[in-house]
Amino acid sequence: MDKSKSSQRSKSVDMDKNRAGKNTVSSCATSTSVATIARRVSSKQHNKAQIKNTIKRNHRPSERQARSFAQHHARRNKMFTWTTVVLLIAVLSGLGYWLRQAHISSTHAANSSWYQESIYTSLYPPIDHVYCDPLEDQVTHIHAHVSIYINGERSLIPQFVGIAQDNAGDVTCYYWLHTHDASGVIHIESPASARETFTFGQFVDVWQQEFSTLGFPSQLLLQSGWTIWINGHRYPETLTSIPLARHSLIRLAYNSPDVKPDTTYAWNGL
Repeated sequence: MDKSKSSQRSKSVDMDKNRAGKNTVSSCATSTSVATIARRVSSKQHNKAQIKNTIKRNHRPSERQARSFAQHHARRNKMFTWTTVVLLIAVLSGLGYWLRQAHISSTHAANSSWYQESIYTSLYPPIDHVYCDPLEDQVTHIHAHVSIYINGERSLIPQFVGIAQDNAGDVTCYYWLHTHDASGVIHIESPASARETFTFGQFVDVWQQEFSTLGFPSQLLLQSGWTIWINGHRYPETLTSIPLARHSLIRLAYNSPDVKPDTTYAWNGL
């Protein structure tokens, strides 16, 4: 019996050792699994970090390229805009000049009996059928007053438009349409045989072609954009066709919405 008990105890001890061994192995396996999982998680996180860094590195050149492209595109758009504006101004100016010349040509065609006389000096030939004479003609001598506003500001007609002078300041000749001062009064003085009704367009031609150095507003070459009053009433036609009649009060406004018509002027015997 003693031997039997001893054998049982020995078996029990062996079983305990086996269980302890299994527990130890299980614990080691668990630790190994945990460590493996931790390494895998750490490896995945590391890989994610590397991927993010790689994406950032790859993305930075794209951002720089995008900024560079946007700046280039903005510069190109700005250049295109300015080029378009310049071309548009040139086209409008050319169109205005062409329309004015077309109107002059049609007017001349309709008035085939324009008065003609001998040219006093080749230095100052006739302009749009307006001659330059050595003396002011007193037969037909009338006056019209013209006030010009551009962009809300008064633009004066200069003194001596239509009065040709030599280097010493002596008068060479007088165009039939001229000014003696900057008051806006245009003198219309022509021979008795010249029975035409002169126009503001003819005065502008004399001003631009021979006296532009006195100061000539380029807006006068545009046939659109102007508001015109004659003696307080709206005039529906163009600048070139405005008649220069006796004591006409002519007000011209370009891009000047606050300007009102001219209704009075002190002629002082003119």
